[in-house]
Amino acid sequence: MKGIEIGILFRQINRTIREMLDEKLKDSGISDSQMEYFMVIDENKGINQKQLAEKLHVGKTSATKAVKKLLDNDLIYRVQNEEDQRNYKLYLTESGERTLSEFKEVFLDTRNGLFTEFSTDELELLESMLNRLLAKAISYKNEH
Repeated sequence: MKGIEIGILFRQINRTIREMLDEKLKDSGISDSQMEYFMVIDENKGINQKQLAEKLHVGKTSATKAVKKLLDNDLIYRVQNEEDQRNYKLYLTESGERTLSEFKEVFLDTRNGLFTEFSTDELELLESMLNRLLAKAISYKNEH
């Protein structure tokens, strides 16, 4: 059945890339999955933890653990939301800004290494198909 084979292929690709990124990032003290949180915070300055979890399609517990690690490593800081004092806005620290610059270099290097065999059209098609698949997976998950 093709769906199962595609699923196994996705997991193998994901695992291989994560292992490679974790190796490249080992000195930073942050894993590649925590880096995802870090990058979303940078792209959405002032995002709160609930919004962060929603953007990354993870549970509140996972988001809480990742945010705590980033706070403990002085890579992000929180500011209480004046409109809703139960929420905190998340931002990168100066140290976080420097670390982000290093992360971007690692990502660019990895991306460039992985996609050298693909044309621009192929990459656009792949991205479009993966976005459709993600949207369908989220929709299916919410229905069941």
